[in-house]
Amino acid sequence: MSYYITCLIIKDNIEIDDNIDFIKLDGLIFFVLDDNFKLFIKNAGDFVSLTIYFDYLKSRDDFEDKSSIAKLITIIEDHNIDHFILEHYFEFGDIPADHFFMMACDGIIINDSLVFDEDNEFSEKNYARMKHYKKDFGLNEYWFSRTDLF
Repeated sequence: MSYYITCLIIKDNIEIDDNIDFIKLDGLIFFVLDDNFKLFIKNAGDFVSLTIYFDYLKSRDDFEDKSSIAKLITIIEDHNIDHFILEHYFEFGDIPADHFFMMACDGIIINDSLVFDEDNEFSEKNYARMKHYKKDFGLNEYWFSRTDLF
C-alpha cells in the first residue's frame, strides 16, 4: 500500500472558497495539495521573505499560472496567510520514501525548518527540528497517518 499526501496547514480562522479542498481538524485548516513541492521548499532557503520569494517565482520565464506552485501562492496570497506549515509525506509499502517540510511565520521563511532531501546535510539537520516546529504550531507530529481523513 502506498500513501501520498501534501498539505498547507494553517491556524487562522478564515473564509475559504468552495472550490478549494480543505479539512478542518483540531483547530487547524489543512489545504490538500497535488504536488510534493520539493523544489519549492529547497529554493525557499535562498530567501527570507515569502513576498520576495513569491515575486521572484512569478517573475521567472518558466512560471505557469496553472501550476501547483501558482495555486499554492494564490491560496496564501488571497487568504493573507503568513503563518503556515507546508508538509509532504509519501510512503510505499509502509516504508517512508519522501518527507518534505517548511514553516513560515509572520511572512518570514524559517530557514532551519526546511526539509527537502535526506542526502543533504542542511536538510538532514533540519529534519530533527521538525518535531519541535510541529509541536509549537499545535500540529500532531504524525497528522498524515489519519488516512480516514486524507
